[in-house]
Amino acid sequence: MVLKRRFWIIGLLIAVAIAVFCFFINSGLIGRQDSYENGFEVKQLLLRENILVGGGGSSIITIKNLEKDSQTFKIGLFNLEGIASVEESQFVVGSGEEKKVAILFKDIKNKIDVYVGSIVIEGNKAVKKIPVVVGVEKESPSFTIIQEPMPAYGEVYPGGKLGMEIKIFNLKDYEEHKVKINYFLKDFNGNVLMPDEENRVVGERTSITKIINLPEDIGYGKYVFVTLIDNENIGSYIFDITKKDKKVFDTTEYLVLIVLVFVIGVFLIIFYFFRERDKFLIELNKQQNREVRENLSVLRKYKKEINKIRDIEEKKQKLRALEKNRKEILAKIKRKQKIQKNELSKLIRENKLKEAKRKLDLWKKEGYNFSEIHRGLKGLSKTDILNKMRQWKRQGYKF
Repeated sequence: MVLKRRFWIIGLLIAVAIAVFCFFINSGLIGRQDSYENGFEVKQLLLRENILVGGGGSSIITIKNLEKDSQTFKIGLFNLEGIASVEESQFVVGSGEEKKVAILFKDIKNKIDVYVGSIVIEGNKAVKKIPVVVGVEKESPSFTIIQEPMPAYGEVYPGGKLGMEIKIFNLKDYEEHKVKINYFLKDFNGNVLMPDEENRVVGERTSITKIINLPEDIGYGKYVFVTLIDNENIGSYIFDITKKDKKVFDTTEYLVLIVLVFVIGVFLIIFYFFRERDKFLIELNKQQNREVRENLSVLRKYKKEINKIRDIEEKKQKLRALEKNRKEILAKIKRKQKIQKNELSKLIRENKLKEAKRKLDLWKKEGYNFSEIHRGLKGLSKTDILNKMRQWKRQGYKF
């Protein structure tokens, strides 16, 4: 195990050396110093807030004065009229001090949408803009939308392609539904770009691949890709359009890079022989994380049932009981998982890899036990929970 750690450390150092080398060659930057040179820094690079239709929310930005003297700051909003406001628009911050400012959000249009804009912060010497994305969504949407970029289209530039993997999950039932899906881009000036729509049939879980050809004259900067289903279910993803990387290495730089890659390759080959032992602990960690997530999902279902109770006192009592039982349940799960990890680690140290694999497979076949939840939360409606358990059973989990 000590030898394995040494290989990890050496491999990590070499990987860092390559990363630093490539960074300096390609960017020519010494480091990110613009915040200090401009006299102040803002700790938040981006604000993203989701609020309910007709509801509100808030976020905090932190401004630190890096000057030797006090500074007067002014905060304004760009393209966020009617959705955001600033709690304090002008103030003084002493040298080396920080100021927290609340940005308030309120939907006054009662409309599902994605709003994009900027917070403009003006100091004595510089002006900075913080991008803001505000999503307005239903309290109980029929679908949830998860959007992820496709690895093959990781670099997004004018004239290139934007590739998105869109996953749609039906939260209402297990039936198929005909829906209208709208796609569009939004820039941080509020412009809607490249709108598109299609009619589709979506089931319990649907994946859509969307590839967009970007025009040559599209500007650089941040954009938001938006997916809207039936004008009431919305998902958004923030991305950057940058210049196409055309930098190349010269001969000397190539030789240095090849040597570094060769060295790290040798260490990776050596490390491969130690990898078999680690994979059991990695697999156990995945199983245990899944177990915690599924138990938390069941507890959330119970909380949703409790929130339907009209009697306020009864609701408060059951919510307190739910929180108490949640802590006890998770503590029991953690204790069990700690015992499993210790047992598996001992088998690995003793080089009993076959027995370790057998144990891992046995724990996986046992599935996730929800009996503690049901015993601790008697009297609550379990209709939704039982439906979810039937769904998990179809996926091969045992209860």
